[in-house]
Amino acid sequence: MDLELPAPQQTTKSKTWIFFAAGCAIALLCICLAAGAFLVLPAIANIGQSTVSYEGIADEQLKADTLQLITQYEQAQSGCTDVTLFIGNTMTRPEQSEDSSWIEMWQVNACGESHLYSITFTPDGVGGTYISISPIDQ
Repeated sequence: MDLELPAPQQTTKSKTWIFFAAGCAIALLCICLAAGAFLVLPAIANIGQSTVSYEGIADEQLKADTLQLITQYEQAQSGCTDVTLFIGNTMTRPEQSEDSSWIEMWQVNACGESHLYSITFTPDGVGGTYISISPIDQ
């Protein structure tokens, strides 16, 4: 008596999973690139123009003080004293922190070059604000 066993069937689950994972990785990469382009590319295009796009929450005095600190840093690094802000965005709001601090991302024109800074503003509790600047791309 001959017994015939059914031929083994190939499964495509593992191939489908690989294609799904690759698709998710590509989508995530595209989202990251688009987010980076949203922040950086418009700023690079505006170098040399006087248009300022500020969507942060610092008042005019705090912005001026921050720009002065960035100018001091740029002067120490490269001798540049011609620094202007052209994009500023709030990344973390005061209500998101325990000490009411907030973080903004600033893109500045420093002697014709685009530089990116992370700025942390921390209220001192008596009406003033501490400013901490951190260059991102230098």
